[in-house]
Amino acid sequence: MTYFLHIAMQMKHHLKTGTLLIAEPFITDDNFFRCVILLIDHNEFGSMGVVINDASNLLMRAASEDDGAEITLKLYFGGPVESKQTMNFLHKCSNIQDAVHVGEGIYWGGNAFDIIEMHQKGEINQDNAIAIAGYCGWGPNQLEQEIEEKTWIVSEFKSAYIFMNSNFVWKKALSDMGGEYVWLAQAPNDVNLN
Repeated sequence: MTYFLHIAMQMKHHLKTGTLLIAEPFITDDNFFRCVILLIDHNEFGSMGVVINDASNLLMRAASEDDGAEITLKLYFGGPVESKQTMNFLHKCSNIQDAVHVGEGIYWGGNAFDIIEMHQKGEINQDNAIAIAGYCGWGPNQLEQEIEEKTWIVSEFKSAYIFMNSNFVWKKALSDMGGEYVWLAQAPNDVNLN
């Protein structure tokens, strides 16, 4: 049994908030080449996740309309869906109202006013939070189908992936799985050069 099929069969029913999706090494879709996606929600209606290794050279800056309070964080591109309309955050603050725990002390979103207030207090900063524009979305059973088609390698999330240099996240996440994945992590970007 191939490693992709083995993982797909093992993890098919274990997709949940906090699952990590690692793009297989030879994916040809430029939107997802060497991407690592953190699954934020998975249910019978579909799935939603964000790319955690596509950091931009930009900072996201937002201000409260009420009092002008500002927040400035490093901006990541979370996926091709609504990338110019949707902004959210991954952070380490457990006391933000409506934030979703995704694993290992990392939270998704929450009340925007709380996020700005925590930033003003210095509790949210560029060391413990990132801004994410856009997301990845799948319809009912679409993600399971892509896993069966060997598009994604399913793994466990580690919070260190959020704050490390995004150029190394794909290789690190794959290598952390051990065994044959360490070898796969060394695959060249262009297999024709091999």
